[in-house]
Amino acid sequence: PGVERLIETDLRLIKSLLPHVTRFLDENKARSLESIAEQFDDSIRKEMDYEREAETMVRFRENFSDDPDVVVPDVLEHLSGRRVITMEYVESVKIDNADALERMGIDKSELVRRLQSAYAEMVLKDGLFHADPHPGNLGVDEEGRLVFYDFGLVGTVSKETRDSLFEFY
Repeated sequence: PGVERLIETDLRLIKSLLPHVTRFLDENKARSLESIAEQFDDSIRKEMDYEREAETMVRFRENFSDDPDVVVPDVLEHLSGRRVITMEYVESVKIDNADALERMGIDKSELVRRLQSAYAEMVLKDGLFHADPHPGNLGVDEEGRLVFYDFGLVGTVSKETRDSLFEFY
């Protein structure tokens, strides 16, 4: 409760302090710091937009609907809204839990290959990628499938950039 108000206060504080801090920096560092602050503002606002996140999850589920190695939890739209997102519970082990993966008989090299393949598909084919891939957001289910969680931060790649990357590879 009240997190939106706190974040707005923090963002205003950053914006008001930035000119005072950048006075002491050379022009390139000042622009870089201003850019970081703008990106943070944009990212945190997107992270808090649960309707946007739910729409993104639906797109990811559709994009990976024919991939048996990737799981994206289903959004329970009737229980979701602007301030909350509710999704299907998908049990998994964090992707960095080597002991648990070993006990499950998961081939870690194969797991890395599947993760690389999933990201290649996101970037090169779909142009929409999960931009917060840390162990809290990536799991492995009992069948050895990759499970993606938390779609608050995603990135996009234009068709032109995808075509150039595809040609490069």
